[in-house]
Amino acid sequence: RFYYVDDDVINGVTYYYALVAYDRGFADPDNPNAPPIDPQENVFNFTVNQAGQLTGISRNAAIIVPRAPASGFVEGGSNEDLQEVSTGIGTGSGAVEVLNESDLAPDAPYRITYHSEYLENSEYYRTTSFSVENLATGETLLDHSQFAPVTPYLEGFVFRSANEPAGQIIERMTGYEGERGGEPVYELDPTRLTDVDTDWVASVRRDTTGSSLETPWDYELRWVSESDSLYQPPRVPGFLRDPIPIFPVNVTENEIVEMLVDDLNDNDVFDIGDELIIADTPRGGSGRRYLYRVSFDYAAEDSVSTPPAPGTVFRISVTRPFFEGDTFQFTVRPPTTDALTAAEQMDEIAVVPNPYVGASIFEPRSQIAGRGERRVQFINLPQRCTIRIFTIRGELVRTLEHDGSAGDGAEFWNLRTEGNEDVAYGIYVYHVDAPGVGERVGRLALVK
Repeated sequence: RFYYVDDDVINGVTYYYALVAYDRGFADPDNPNAPPIDPQENVFNFTVNQAGQLTGISRNAAIIVPRAPASGFVEGGSNEDLQEVSTGIGTGSGAVEVLNESDLAPDAPYRITYHSEYLENSEYYRTTSFSVENLATGETLLDHSQFAPVTPYLEGFVFRSANEPAGQIIERMTGYEGERGGEPVYELDPTRLTDVDTDWVASVRRDTTGSSLETPWDYELRWVSESDSLYQPPRVPGFLRDPIPIFPVNVTENEIVEMLVDDLNDNDVFDIGDELIIADTPRGGSGRRYLYRVSFDYAAEDSVSTPPAPGTVFRISVTRPFFEGDTFQFTVRPPTTDALTAAEQMDEIAVVPNPYVGASIFEPRSQIAGRGERRVQFINLPQRCTIRIFTIRGELVRTLEHDGSAGDGAEFWNLRTEGNEDVAYGIYVYHVDAPGVGERVGRLALVK
């Protein structure tokens, strides 16, 4: 259920970890003379021999050697775009973070389903929990787990949710619905659109009177032909009553709502300069409450008033938390490498430490056997390559084959020759050959 990320490590150094459960002990408040029970925790074990070599480890312990990724590294994640839910109305996004490549099931589809509940006497709701399924196996990995921005550890990954608050107007998705440059967009100024014929520039604001109501739903104004059935505004003193060719619609719940027409220019007809007030009834309540006020003005001072044509749609989009039944469905890809990027990073290949002066932090040590195997580390390597090490005279000393993963761009050299003899101190030349990627030549100094 829980995991820990250690972000204070040195690549190539060996680290030992143990995970234990514990209690806080107990002292009886009703019997202060009774002996208390001391805090307890699980045991863990690392067993080593006299030479300092590991011979046993308990199941709640681990030995880790962190390594930098291979050159050209491309992070693992989702194969699908998770900027919006696969099904549902929530406006948040998701992301897959791969933690353990070996636990991944790359071809398995997963589905995350969110659950919610309405707040008392409110249009608003909150996301309460989520479920996670592996659709390939039919296994439910989590069922109604309490909602959190990050899931517990799943099959090699965690899922991050960016859940949004309710009712904030999304400017990029509010305005006349149309096209610009062949792409669907929303604009308050319709003259910026290629397929909307009107010069009525709109502005939108929330109602702030005592009769206001906030909701997490999207709304639209839809223009129809004058020859069709028109919208009949409700009979409210101070507002126009005549039918108009605009219907107000709660898009999320797919129902027509109410709308008042405020005749701001006092000419007794709805036209430019007037204001439309979208209204709705609270969930579980009664009475008309005001939501948004939409007003119109000319695009320019010399504009001729051209009202929106039938079929024109004006949308008001707002943010919403994940709702009951919202889902993300995705498959997971492991980390990979990109050959072109790797080729650009060949100059970053290096040896550490360089120079090597008597010892390095990568070398294991033992109080019984003393210093362990000598080591230097080649870093920033491509995923697969051949490393050849030469003396300054060009004599081949050692050949190392690096065949790692996308997350492993390091290779150790134990400072021994092909014949398993210790090398002499001095200057050495190394050559890295990565087929299909490139080559790199560098120098390494060993100082006694």
